[in-house]
Order: sequence, then C-alpha cells, then structure tokens
Amino acid sequence: MTDHDDATRGHEHINGAFRPALFYALAFGIAWAAWVPLLLHKLDVVRLLVPFGVALFLGQTLGAFAPLLSLVIIQLIKHDRSLVSGVFRHFRFKGTPRRWFLLPALLPIAVAIATALVHGITSPGEGVTILRPEPVEGLGWGLLLVIPLYFAISMFGSPLGEEPGWRGYVLDRFTRRGRGLPASVLIATLWAVWHVPLLVALDVPLNGFSLAEMAGYSLLIDSLFLLSRRNLLVAMLCHQGVSTQFMFFASQARTIVGLSLLFCIAISLRLLAEKRSFAPSSIQD
Repeated sequence: MTDHDDATRGHEHINGAFRPALFYALAFGIAWAAWVPLLLHKLDVVRLLVPFGVALFLGQTLGAFAPLLSLVIIQLIKHDRSLVSGVFRHFRFKGTPRRWFLLPALLPIAVAIATALVHGITSPGEGVTILRPEPVEGLGWGLLLVIPLYFAISMFGSPLGEEPGWRGYVLDRFTRRGRGLPASVLIATLWAVWHVPLLVALDVPLNGFSLAEMAGYSLLIDSLFLLSRRNLLVAMLCHQGVSTQFMFFASQARTIVGLSLLFCIAISLRLLAEKRSFAPSSIQD
C-alpha cells in the first residue's frame, strides 16, 4: 500500500473541520493558563497556593494535553463527530515495520549523543559528556532500567496529549492541501514559542539557542511522521525520544555546532519527506 493510497482514502476527510487558527488559540490558551502561573512563581511575581512540585506536575499534565483537548473542543463546536476519531486513525501499530518503532525512538537520542561528541571534538578542553551528571550521580547503573521505564510510562503524557494536534491534525491537514513544508515551518515556530512558559518554569535557559533547538526537533518529528505515511505512533515515539534525551542526555544542541548538526539532519529528512510526497509509489508499508 502506498502513501498515495493513504492520501486518497483520507481525501474524503479533507473537507471536515479544519480550523488551525482556532486550534492554536485553544492550545495556547489552555496550556498557558496552566503554565503561566508556574512562570510567575519562578519570577517571584505570585505565590502558589500549593507546593511548587504539585503545581508543576498538575500544570505540566494539563498543558501537555492542551492540543488533544483543543481537538475535542473543536469537534464539539463544529459538530464534527469524526474529527478526533479521524485523527487517531493515523495511529497504526499492527503491520507497522519494526524500523518505525526503533528509528523514531532512538534518533533524537542519537542526535543528542552526536552533538555531545562533535562538541567534545571541536572543544577539546571541555571533554565529552554523554549523560547528564545529575541522574548519573543519583541513579548510577540504575539508569539502564530507569531510562526505558521512563520512556514507556511517559508515552501516555506529552506524546499522547500533543501529537494528535500538532502532527495528526495540523500537519496532516496542511499536507493533504499541498502545504506541508510551510506547515512544518509554522509548527516548528509555534511549538517552540508554545513551550516558553514551561521552559522558564523548568529552569531551562531561554534564548535563541533553546528555541532553535525546539524548532529543530519539531522538524525531526514532522519528517519521521511523514516518512512513515503519517503514522501518529511514529510521531509519539519520536516526541518521547526528544523528551528522553532532554531528561537524561547531555545534548550540546544549544551550541552553534550542535544546532548545525541537528538542523542538517532534520532538514535533510524533511526534504526527503517532501520529495517522496511527489513520488507516492516509492513509499511502501
């Protein structure tokens, strides 16, 4: 079965409720309502009524599911009963080649390791650090168990809450309208900006490098989603791979050399996905 066949089957849904502006307004509104209080607490502007750890867990959870909640709201507003179920039709497990379980999960981690190695080579005085020191000091060899366990459990968090919206809805609908490449640029930009309050709350340095890193990983998720014939599971696995490398690996993607490597990989794969979209018979299950 080819990508062209998949697109043909999906053509019947193309005229359904596609409201990208409404989707983004809702996704930003819901997530930022949960995250901005965390940001203001970090800036000592407001005091939270509950411990910060509790507020962070609740806020992260609600914000992570903002894209999926936005789809539910659009479905209710537009009386399109098939919207959410149509998006989840892109979730394919049975019959998916094994490589589409391994590649998206491991590629973001491989990129993080590669940026660390390249940074070590180009900055010999700093050495090479693959894993973040905090989890290594706290868990030691236990990381061999913790990392895959974290990966599996967290699949039901941000990947499930976000990817039906970003890739399963917005990117898919724009791609079917022949505007997939501009959509990837739009999604990458808005995905990075959308995370700003949460990044500040998590003490991630907020600058052009960190935002560019988020945009680069967004392009990477887009690419694998499209190359896998818009398989939502692949987007979720890649998303979780990104989260895992953020949590455990000492990525140097926030340096000029690291960003160059990340964007080289992400853009190459995205252009490959664009090229194959014009040669549908070349993509097989």
